[in-house]
Amino acid sequence: MNRANSPPSRSPTERHLFPEPLQISLKSTRKHVMSTLTKLAEEMCNTGWQLAERGFLAGSEGNISARISATEILCTPSGVSKADMQSTDLCVVGLDGVQQSGRRKMSSEVLLHLAIYLANPATQAVVHCHAPHATAFAISGQAPPAGLLAEIEYFLQEIPLLEYRLPGTNQLAELITPHAITCRAALMKYHGAVTWDSSLQQARWNMEMLDAYCRALLLARSLGPWTPMTSAQIHELRTAGTRNRTDG
Repeated sequence: MNRANSPPSRSPTERHLFPEPLQISLKSTRKHVMSTLTKLAEEMCNTGWQLAERGFLAGSEGNISARISATEILCTPSGVSKADMQSTDLCVVGLDGVQQSGRRKMSSEVLLHLAIYLANPATQAVVHCHAPHATAFAISGQAPPAGLLAEIEYFLQEIPLLEYRLPGTNQLAELITPHAITCRAALMKYHGAVTWDSSLQQARWNMEMLDAYCRALLLARSLGPWTPMTSAQIHELRTAGTRNRTDG
């Protein structure tokens, strides 16, 4: 075969993540799209490793996703340790919940992620894991109280506690929808925590902030009663945080 007419070689990431029709349609933009997707896949694997390193994941727990277009997300697979995950393990899923490509089965909890993306188009990434201090509140059925740490009011704002629904079901996904725009984090009773934001890094940071806040609350309990901020102070912080997001 003439070398000039040979089809371009494809990386393992490309072969697994892109269905054939999409590979053909990319044409001149193919290299740019693949470069962007490859970087995102690498970042997602690194995020999984960082969450596991912090003790937020055990075994194959947890799931991570990131938006790759107006109609698609990249998500972690089911039954794979996020500490050992490779870019070729990831899946492309449409916002309709249909897996479009990937050699492994998509996360069983993808519906929770999709509900956030659909309700809040500004969301670019979602992280669900079992960060221990945050999960302690979820197990006890307690929402972290408001007005006790300025950074939480600024970055995360309200942290709702969702009632228990079977993980991976539409019933659980429906509970997150009302909070997808006004919040950046939520606890799920008997289940764990979920955070989301405008990037994978920020979604991970939100999880770290949430768990650190819950740890501080558990420590503060031994020091006596809490005196929360006033409603006006909470409003001031949340308004500033919202304004900062709007201004970019």
